[in-house]
Amino acid sequence: MRHVDMVIVSWAKNDELLQDTKNGLDTLFDSEDENVIKFHAYIIESNPEINYDEYNDTVTIHPTEEFGYHKYLNIGR
Repeated sequence: MRHVDMVIVSWAKNDELLQDTKNGLDTLFDSEDENVIKFHAYIIESNPEINYDEYNDTVTIHPTEEFGYHKYLNIGR
């Protein structure tokens, strides 16, 4: 089995953007047989009230810095 770490930047400032992130997670985890490839997602979330606890193999990180795409990617790295 291969293990693959993913960094996902999320700016869930409204329900539509939150649903976009959840749809992305659903698509990621459904895309491969977990017996062959196991994904581990690190979600860098700007909204401190949002967690992705309903998904297995995820870690939600809430930076204190103001949202910035590249800044958040570096935090995830």
